[in-house]
Amino acid sequence: MAWTSHHHSWRVLPSIHIKEEPVARSPAVSMFSSVINASAIQRRLAIERRNLKRKIVPRRHHSTWPDKNSCSPIIVDVKNTKNRESAAAYREKRDRKMKVILAEIHRIQAAHPSVAFDDWIPAKLPKSERHEGESKEDYRRRTNRESAAGSREQQKEKLMHYTQQVIRMREFTSTAPCDDSRRDVQTQ
Repeated sequence: MAWTSHHHSWRVLPSIHIKEEPVARSPAVSMFSSVINASAIQRRLAIERRNLKRKIVPRRHHSTWPDKNSCSPIIVDVKNTKNRESAAAYREKRDRKMKVILAEIHRIQAAHPSVAFDDWIPAKLPKSERHEGESKEDYRRRTNRESAAGSREQQKEKLMHYTQQVIRMREFTSTAPCDDSRRDVQTQ
């Protein structure tokens, strides 16, 4: 179904084209890349909406439309696709690690309710001041870069904190006896 202005309240966003996938892929790879493509499309739509709001004209607007002679749509952001796939794979791997660690924490707490768990509390990132002579757009770009870098650091700190909590809880539970209800199940 084509995106048109009568389907949604915002204007038609011309730079979005669906990336056609080869048929020979396995279902898991196809599903993974379709998730990446969907997130790339959502990200592109958000960028287009922001640009419309700020009245920013895309640099290569004419290159996003296919030739009159070509049948397939042009793939937008080809050079960034690999970076986006790598970033998505990194986030997925980090989220998988986090799920495993949190599952282990919940398992230990279920077996040993007396074991305390310190939840991670993120530190507030400092607000960056605008430099003298810096334009509003340059300031926005710089603060966005700093915010993204700070967010990545916080994610690393969160994973490290939870990993240390699991190690601490395992050490504590290896020396502490099991809960009575668990002991009864184990002896049967």
